[in-house]
Amino acid sequence: MTERRPLPAWLVGLLIAIVLFVVFLLVTSWLGLGDDPGVEDALASRA
Repeated sequence: MTERRPLPAWLVGLLIAIVLFVVFLLVTSWLGLGDDPGVEDALASRA
């Protein structure tokens, strides 16, 4: 039976960063912070 080697520190950090980013997206979506109609109005008025 072979021993499992631990994951490299950079890979653990990357996985944690990805999980935190996904959680951030879910929370902002749930709170509706990404649906600011003022942003679309401001962009439309520039064109």
